[in-house]
Amino acid sequence: MKKIYICLLLIPLILSSCVFGSGLDKMETQWYTNVAGYHITMPADWQLITEDESSAVFTAPDSDISLTIISELGGEAYYGLAEIADMLLEQLPGSSSPWQINRTVTDTPDKLRLAVSGEDESGAEVLLDISILLPYPGIRYYLLFAASRTAANRQKALIDDILTSFYVDKDETYLGELLGKMETQWYANVAGYHITTPADWQLIMEDGPSAVFAAPDSDISLTIISELGGEAYYGLAEIADMLLEQLPGSSSPWQISRTITDDQDILRLAVLGEDESGAEVLLDMSILQPYPGIRYYLLFVVSRAAAYRQGAIIGDILNSFSVDEDVPYLYELMEEWRSQE
Repeated sequence: MKKIYICLLLIPLILSSCVFGSGLDKMETQWYTNVAGYHITMPADWQLITEDESSAVFTAPDSDISLTIISELGGEAYYGLAEIADMLLEQLPGSSSPWQINRTVTDTPDKLRLAVSGEDESGAEVLLDISILLPYPGIRYYLLFAASRTAANRQKALIDDILTSFYVDKDETYLGELLGKMETQWYANVAGYHITTPADWQLIMEDGPSAVFAAPDSDISLTIISELGGEAYYGLAEIADMLLEQLPGSSSPWQISRTITDDQDILRLAVLGEDESGAEVLLDMSILQPYPGIRYYLLFVVSRAAAYRQGAIIGDILNSFSVDEDVPYLYELMEEWRSQE
């Protein structure tokens, strides 16, 4: 089974004034459960119109309000919910103008609820009631209600009841196992390491100490560079600064936006740049130094939307990277390469 990614569906936005006015306690209900580890109570006459491993979409019988539920099992844990919300609104379809946050309804470490407005193609107002739930680190659920203002106001009790009924009924172990069910490939390089990548990622270039992989839709790539015999007196932060000064791929200087990991033998940075069209490009860069003067560089290049969706894959690939040769082998290999220069 494929790893579960976040997949943003086009939210049905049919504006109508025909609405209900009561909560779940005043109507017949149905109980819905999803393989992604949750269940929720819905009005009995709401229709499930799409369903897959990572999402489900319901609509009311008059199509005046809809609910999209998206499961993200394995997103990057270092993003806060407010940052996630901003990234979500940047890529969310359904509005002819940028979505605007009108009000923060709930803001806790494990739940963010926002009232958001936009416009359809005719200029009519559309409202979103967005909840982002974080039951475990890196595991998020998104509940997005779309409606006209009239429907949203009169359906408030119903929306609140549906949200209250949402419950994650699987533990972190189950969800982690679900996340891990993905076909993979094992890659070993002469520079003394191996790594696991998704089976459908293509090795597009391999040249001694370097290797480049690309995802099938080309929205993310990984470049691995091996440096056997670098100057040992430079710290990893200094190495990163020198690398970013000469790194191609951005029409403006690369800017470090976040330090994710900063240990003696590993430095991981989130870096921002721009392509030639001015579109934002993200670089997830890790520098690993298992032995003095021996360094490996892992550089993921993605759009912001891809980084948001593929955060789990990036983390898993990094965790799979392992140096499987000892110091004598690597230094011998280093001398061999130097003699060929």
